[in-house]
Amino acid sequence: MKNLFVLMAIILVSGYSFAQSNTSTVDQTGSNQTATVTQTGGSNSSDIDQTSPAGSKNTATVNQNGTGNTADVDQKQQNSLVGPNNAMLTQDGSSNYGKQEQVGTYTGYNKATMLQDGDSNHGEQIQKAYNETATLTQYQNGNKGYQTQYGTHIQATMTQDGFDNEGYQEQYGLNNKMTLTQTGGGNISYQIQSGGAYNPPGGHTMTATMTGDGNFTYQYQSGSTSNTSSIELKKEDALYSNLNHVFVDQIGSYNQSTILVAGGLGNLIFHDQINDSHIFNMSLWKADGNTVDVDQYGGNGNRGSLKINHFSDLNDVDIDQNGSNNYATGQITQNGNDINVYQEGTGNRVGTDWNHLDGFKVDGNNNLVDIDQFGQNHQSWSNVTGNSNTVTVFQSN
Repeated sequence: MKNLFVLMAIILVSGYSFAQSNTSTVDQTGSNQTATVTQTGGSNSSDIDQTSPAGSKNTATVNQNGTGNTADVDQKQQNSLVGPNNAMLTQDGSSNYGKQEQVGTYTGYNKATMLQDGDSNHGEQIQKAYNETATLTQYQNGNKGYQTQYGTHIQATMTQDGFDNEGYQEQYGLNNKMTLTQTGGGNISYQIQSGGAYNPPGGHTMTATMTGDGNFTYQYQSGSTSNTSSIELKKEDALYSNLNHVFVDQIGSYNQSTILVAGGLGNLIFHDQINDSHIFNMSLWKADGNTVDVDQYGGNGNRGSLKINHFSDLNDVDIDQNGSNNYATGQITQNGNDINVYQEGTGNRVGTDWNHLDGFKVDGNNNLVDIDQFGQNHQSWSNVTGNSNTVTVFQSN
């Protein structure tokens, strides 16, 4: 009887061990395929490969609950005008790895969705086609998310809620859109869009929203015209956006960029626009002690607008424009701000109302405004109200 109990114990322990380390491999070839894998426990592995002819509608679903799980989904299809692939992955636990790759459909409207809840997870999505959508959501801390897309009219959305997360988005093609949202502190984000010429209704679009302290975000757009970028550093509940680093580079023509700091201090913002007809809009709201550096150079017809209001004090802003017919305008309604505008070229202006602002206005105390214009046919307007403000204008041919 004793030996029987020992044998039963060995069987139970062995069975439990195998249950915690499962492996699933699914290979499907043909039309209109569906694969669903559910794994519970740790160190599980799931691999789904779906290969199909033109016009097929494939679906792959993976659910993993535990720690150290791995999931890899590959969907490949011949070029076609229809036949969307759909990949869904959910991982609940820590140190999980998830990858989704969709390749091959011409306008297949592919969709990849991934949710990871836990610490130190790795999520990766790759799409190569047209009219595709990728969504990656990660909760908790120390997660890494990667989205890479090639094609036209594609969309990527990434949401990370926690601390010390990293988000990377890359798109290559025409008329693409990406959105990245990070809530917490010590997060890192990179957004890159490149390729192509202008295609109505126009260019690439990227948006980054950061809530928390000590975050780093970088945006880069090049290769096509009429791109739009937007960054928001804002507070939410008890979280403010302090001590963040923001870098934006736009190369091309007719690009637009908007940066909003709503509730934060000590942020560093560096923005470069190269070539012609760019528009830059900057707003500081309840934001103190921030440093903003804006460069628009190598082209003509650029526009720069600045608003500092609603308890935003002691900010340092530099706007540099190089070329012809560039305009800079702004409003300051707070105290102790230091604004420097530098223009070099022909026919540049400071204080026009091109952006529906009533000239370059200063309404506050102890502000410093320095305007330097080098070249010919420059114009400068300033409207100053308040105490102990200083405005210096230097013009030279």
